[in-house]
Amino acid sequence: MSALEEIKTHLDDQRNILQDINISFANMERLREEKYDSESRVKRFEFFQHHYYQLKFISVIQLSKLFGSSPKNDRRSFYVLLSLLETKDLDYPALSEGFQVKPDHIVGNYDDLRKVTARNRKWLKENVSVIKSIVDARNQVYAHSDPSTNIKRVLLEDIHTLVLLATKIYNDINFHIFDTNTHFLTEYWSIDYVLKIMAGHEQARMEEIERKRNLG
Repeated sequence: MSALEEIKTHLDDQRNILQDINISFANMERLREEKYDSESRVKRFEFFQHHYYQLKFISVIQLSKLFGSSPKNDRRSFYVLLSLLETKDLDYPALSEGFQVKPDHIVGNYDDLRKVTARNRKWLKENVSVIKSIVDARNQVYAHSDPSTNIKRVLLEDIHTLVLLATKIYNDINFHIFDTNTHFLTEYWSIDYVLKIMAGHEQARMEEIERKRNLG
């Protein structure tokens, strides 16, 4: 496998992880909203409380794959990817194949590539405290049962910060190497439709109860 193929495989795996994370976070946000009549009554069902926990679990586990530093568990992390980019000998001419003139944003040599990796390492360093909180939660709470742990609860705001950061890093690297940019769609997996249907049924049920009460 060539260096470019290895990097492409790494990015492809990261794309799948990011899709999962974006869907999970979007549905967590949706569950915190109130859009329909009787929606709050529907959300009292324990299913939705458990589902929210599951979405947070998925987000923490998947984000840790991207931001963790364990050689065994985090082989698709951004740290591993950046190390690959900094140590592998890339076929730079191959990156410009298919273009009559090489686009300015495509890396053309090692110096160009170092600017990309340095920028992304800077972004990681700026968010190291949030990254640590999520990875620690994965290691000591979500992936293992440790009753003595003092880890603070995971904040939705921290998950959101890393979702945005992960998407930014992924797209920055992909754009400058493979000329691609990904918008992660979540609408097709949204829980909104489920809530709409269930809230509608609950509203109709309550109205029928009220109608019968008035008749009596």
